[in-house]
Amino acid sequence: MQSYDFHPAGHVISTNKVIEVRSKKPKKRSRKRREPANFLVPQFEKTNKRLKLFPSIGNAEVKKIAASDEIGLQCTVSAVKCLLNWKLPPNLVATAHHQELTVDGNSKVHLGLVNEYFLNTSPGESYHVKFECSFKAIFSLKEMHTLFEMAQRFSGTTLHPYEYVYRRKPQNYFTKIRTTCGNVMKPYLKDNNGQSASTINRVLDGLFFGARLQKNGEMKPTSPLGEMRMQIPVEKLLQIGRVNMYFSDFYCNYAVHYVTLVICKKWSTSDLYCRERLILLLFTDNNFLKVIIKPNKEKRYCVNLKAWVEIYYTEEISITDACMFDKIEATGRGCSKQQGLPHKKSCF
Repeated sequence: MQSYDFHPAGHVISTNKVIEVRSKKPKKRSRKRREPANFLVPQFEKTNKRLKLFPSIGNAEVKKIAASDEIGLQCTVSAVKCLLNWKLPPNLVATAHHQELTVDGNSKVHLGLVNEYFLNTSPGESYHVKFECSFKAIFSLKEMHTLFEMAQRFSGTTLHPYEYVYRRKPQNYFTKIRTTCGNVMKPYLKDNNGQSASTINRVLDGLFFGARLQKNGEMKPTSPLGEMRMQIPVEKLLQIGRVNMYFSDFYCNYAVHYVTLVICKKWSTSDLYCRERLILLLFTDNNFLKVIIKPNKEKRYCVNLKAWVEIYYTEEISITDACMFDKIEATGRGCSKQQGLPHKKSCF
């Protein structure tokens, strides 16, 4: 016997023909939650069969959203090698982070975001293949616009000129960059800092830079992230025409409200990911990090003074581009937490 199980929304399905399944809501006032019915049709005889599934994806923090596109599972069978392939809907609100293929309950293959798998087979043998997808509940584009509007209302329009962005780290971080990394800071995976439904947490690689100034226009002389501060001219990051800038997050960290902006090289993998999920900002028309171009083409850079603006830069950058390293007072831990700091959920 050869059958295929597909588990994207809690269903268990084995089939030798096309089946369409819609997840059902439990009846109201039901004392005991009813699980969706399983469909079982033994035997798989023909080679190219597509399984159509219309799942419903639940978001614990936002409303329930139904996916309108189908998830197709297809198998091409031969005596010594079989091809399994599938297609995930391009506009699912959730993001596929993990896929796992289990063969006969023994071997598991972790596939990441790959959508096909070749299985070596022995002639005449029967195989049972189970395919599962897991999803993370993240902000929809509509919810991102709501968050963006909240950030705009809070931040206002008060901007202050600035010339440098900065990166604060312990001394040993910059020593390691010089001695083992050829002076190049390479992007690494973002932690869970900020909104728990952020679309870039644990997905996007990048480097954080601060842009926030005090009310007097000076940089803060202390930091909870480390005793060394690298300053770099802002134009090294804001290269108009070569990069895109996106609004990514707005959150409260108990004492301070942060706005996170993502800067990506145009048409890079990060840029393609962000343009489908984040809000593209114009460099010359936004309330967070603004570029003013004078008639003589000279550029002036301004940053919001009410919200703490942080930049998540998704490209490599050399510390030789820095114009200054200065020592500041390290407070608290003196370094960042590995998992980041969660936002204050009671604030908004």
